[in-house]
Amino acid sequence: MLKALLVILGIVIGIVIGVFLCLRLTVYVAKTKDKNNKKFQAYYGLTIKMINRLVSGKPIFSSLKENGYKNIAIYGCADMGRLLNRMLPKEGYAVKCFIDRRLAGQVIDGLEVKSPADALEGVDCVIVTPFLSFDEIVRDMAQNKCEFIGLDEVCY
Repeated sequence: MLKALLVILGIVIGIVIGVFLCLRLTVYVAKTKDKNNKKFQAYYGLTIKMINRLVSGKPIFSSLKENGYKNIAIYGCADMGRLLNRMLPKEGYAVKCFIDRRLAGQVIDGLEVKSPADALEGVDCVIVTPFLSFDEIVRDMAQNKCEFIGLDEVCY
């Protein structure tokens, strides 16, 4: 009888622990999906604004011109960074380099990819394409005395 109770107790404890772990996993997945959804929405909204400005003939990079920035570094080598690298020279800006933690030391689209720890020479402004991480990136690059601007601010 005691042996049967211990077996039943073990099964019940196992079920309770299993349910608890499943609930924790469900909450984690929901939070991760929500975070990724918000990120997607932010980038989607920015892309639509850029396209609308292009279609309507409005300048996209007026904030760069207003501040007198000419020599630009682009933080982030993903799609938005590479798109900027193609667009900025057409508007009269010199793109000096990419900056990316994971791809430092490589050459992408003809530009050297620097580490956030590297010194930037001859750069007026760094455009931060992963603008949702702007504060963290600026903090990581505090040794550089150039200006930092989020992609979301460049395109308004």
